[in-house]
Amino acid sequence: MATKKKASLFNNLVMVIVFISCFLLPLVILGVRTKDNDDKFETVNIESTHKIAGKKGGIRVVDSAALQPNKEEDFLLTAWFKLAHLPKEGERFMLVGKFDSGTPAAGYAVALERKDKQNVAQVYWSDGKTRGRWYPFSVAKVLPKAWFMVALCFQDGNFLGLHFVTPNSSERVQLLGGQKLNFLPDSTADLSFGSQNLSPWKGELGPVGVFSAEKISTQFDELYTKMASLPEELPNELKGAVKFWTIDAKTDLSGAGFQITRFTSSAKKKVKKKHKKKKH
Repeated sequence: MATKKKASLFNNLVMVIVFISCFLLPLVILGVRTKDNDDKFETVNIESTHKIAGKKGGIRVVDSAALQPNKEEDFLLTAWFKLAHLPKEGERFMLVGKFDSGTPAAGYAVALERKDKQNVAQVYWSDGKTRGRWYPFSVAKVLPKAWFMVALCFQDGNFLGLHFVTPNSSERVQLLGGQKLNFLPDSTADLSFGSQNLSPWKGELGPVGVFSAEKISTQFDELYTKMASLPEELPNELKGAVKFWTIDAKTDLSGAGFQITRFTSSAKKKVKKKHKKKKH
């Protein structure tokens, strides 16, 4: 009788171990992984946004020397975007642009291109003469319907750098590379943020800014971390360097009084042709 009880207890113990191994343990592991993913893709809170739809849409700021990089000061441009969908293979989404209409066009721009199933960041930087082109940077870890900030900088008069700030990722500040360039993208074009005709995309535009001052590049990492947490608040370190700053795509809060123009594509209305009644 005792032997049977021992055998029964042993069998029950084996069943419990099998149940834990096959059912409970995988659920626990799955739960941990789900929690990690949820933490990785938290959403940043941006209340004032400008929706972009159609073939083009965004904001335009009139040309000014304050919006141009120079060799005496460090230059920083930041802009928040949320894309409804990412580019298709071979497609390029223009995000920021300030370049002339000539060939080659003088100016600068930032874009995101789908290449070999990856989202590659690109920067256009040209003097409009013999120097400059589209420069490929590293793969940007961005998601559709998730906010990210573009941070384009030109520092020490000869170095072009690009960061993407992604609060929804485990890598909040992504250094996408840099280029040694000793020339400026002198352009008389307006500065635009948003979707363009040649590369239309839908989504939202958040706070954007342009900053210029001596040695602000030494604080870039700290600034990006602060802006990732509070995108609608201007860090104290940038208040003396601000040239243009808006959080609602309507009003320039820099004190310079830049006029902001919203542009959009208006769908053409189909005109119904009137059919003439046949005379009998």
